[in-house]
Amino acid sequence: MIKTPTVFVLGAGASVPYGYPTGVQLRAQVLQDLVGSPDINNCLSGVGHKNVMQFAEALEKSRETSVDAFLEYRREFERAGKLAMAYELLRREDERKLFSKGPISGDWLTYLLSAMKGPFDSFGDNSVSFITFNYDRVLEHALFNAVKHRYGKPDEDCAAVLKKIPIVHVHGSLGPLPWQESGGLPYGKVPLPPGEVKPAADRIKIVYEGAEQDPEFNEARKLITTADRIYFLGFGYNKDNVERLHLGECKEGARIYGSALGFSDRELKNASRLLDVQIGLGKNPRRAVSLYHYDCLQFLRNKPVRLD
Repeated sequence: MIKTPTVFVLGAGASVPYGYPTGVQLRAQVLQDLVGSPDINNCLSGVGHKNVMQFAEALEKSRETSVDAFLEYRREFERAGKLAMAYELLRREDERKLFSKGPISGDWLTYLLSAMKGPFDSFGDNSVSFITFNYDRVLEHALFNAVKHRYGKPDEDCAAVLKKIPIVHVHGSLGPLPWQESGGLPYGKVPLPPGEVKPAADRIKIVYEGAEQDPEFNEARKLITTADRIYFLGFGYNKDNVERLHLGECKEGARIYGSALGFSDRELKNASRLLDVQIGLGKNPRRAVSLYHYDCLQFLRNKPVRLD
């Protein structure tokens, strides 16, 4: 049982072990499929072939590292971009990547769930919450299946317990799962119904669409203010995203840790400085920021990080 109030802030890297792409990889896959996959083009048929081709050319030549970053400047391609991202992410909902008889490389969710022990009725009392910048639904699906199969309880009872654990998608999500809402789209529905891509795309918010007073960001900030520990997992430390969390409002003495796999020493230093500025470290030395060159699993297993 995790009793210390803990918030996990998730970026794209947190979903990578379960078959999802980073922002760079998603951009590359979109470009590849736009010229070679009839399925994605069927999903974008309402946009118009000319607009789709213009979107593909501009995205390729922009040298932006992600579709999201590109759309911040080229908003005329927003519809095409959101449909393309929704298509790519929905088709990566693969239970074989999430549940395996053998070990899954970088499987931090299993490590976390091993710390969330306790009787079924108390599972929702684990003092954890999640703020995710990802659109995918892998976290919700993994938690639900873990509870369902660990305790052997009916779906409705599992759903009731899990609703005690906050999961906030600050940039929207691909939509609710059946246990979250009647009529929700099952995880990994194959073949993917083309009609499901549009409503999923409608729920996506690009960075520039995330207003300061969005209900999701307000809820995320409330979680930040009550946490004793804030763990960033697979996060890119985008300045706008960090600033919107209002980390300066975190509790007296709160500790902030983060993974930073693949960061150069300079990038790690810049990310640490950004977080320092946000929490006002100079004014409150009892707060501390520590980032590490680890993936999510290595990070959680590292000695400075406690799950209790």
